[in-house]
Amino acid sequence: MAALIDEYSLTAVPLEMTFRETHLYTGTGFIWENESQLFLVTNWHNVTGINPRTGEHLSKNAGEPDGIVMLLHAEDYRLEKSVQPRIPLRGQEGEPLWLEHPLAREVDVIALPLPLIR
Repeated sequence: MAALIDEYSLTAVPLEMTFRETHLYTGTGFIWENESQLFLVTNWHNVTGINPRTGEHLSKNAGEPDGIVMLLHAEDYRLEKSVQPRIPLRGQEGEPLWLEHPLAREVDVIALPLPLIR
């Protein structure tokens, strides 16, 4: 028997910030659509690995994430149909792939354009 979950329980997307294959820490975000482009909206500190108030690293080993693993559920909300894509945070030159407010860490929110996930 498949477990069914209320759709509103799944609006928050669990996130795992990683450096290569190493788990650094967890967080949450949500998916937002604008003009047919999907974005992951989450905190600036999740993608930078830096506490916005103190400037210190969030990870004990001072690791900064290079990717996010998202737990996404199928449209019918069956847990056995979930997928866990890993989304890169930086481009080939090391540039951030996310959009951020001009005040960056003072606002502590970013939008990461998502590729088509299948």
